[in-house]
Amino acid sequence: MIDQAVFEEGVRLTLIGMGTAFALLAVMSLVIAVVGWTVGPGSRWARHSGTTTSDEPDDSDEQRGKALAAVAAVSALLERDGERG
Repeated sequence: MIDQAVFEEGVRLTLIGMGTAFALLAVMSLVIAVVGWTVGPGSRWARHSGTTTSDEPDDSDEQRGKALAAVAAVSALLERDGERG
């Protein structure tokens, strides 16, 4: 059998490891939240640096439209070729 002292030390070390992992997770989550709050969109830093989002369409909206048109064209071609057999 396992010695009682070895068992107790194993349980203690396991609990310390689990507590440490949970504490690090909580600290990292807090740091990420604080950084997101301080430098994220709508923050004071973003407003002063001119990097806030706007409602004007940009290149990504144009690219999305082109991609959607390409998907529609390929789907139509595949459907047409499927009818021919």
